[in-house]
Amino acid sequence: MEKAYLHLIKFALDQGAVVDVDDGGDHDEIHRGCTYEQAKDAVESVDDSTILVHLDGKTTHFAVALDFNQAPEETIYDYSVTDFSALWEAVYY
Repeated sequence: MEKAYLHLIKFALDQGAVVDVDDGGDHDEIHRGCTYEQAKDAVESVDDSTILVHLDGKTTHFAVALDFNQAPEETIYDYSVTDFSALWEAVYY
């Protein structure tokens, strides 16, 4: 199974969404309008981050935690409930 955050990034971009990543780091940098590689690199640069998916005037937040030896579906541990998150969840799981 693909890691949830990687699947989410691909899925969001395929849907035409804009993907931002709040790296939650010391500088609280937000990487805006990311490509797949930019979003992946931003998420993987820290232990905890938030992926923000902007689609149809709505923003959905996905909390990401990267820990050693976790199952792929455990990389996203929380998200806001929207039409987009429900669609992603149905496709991913």
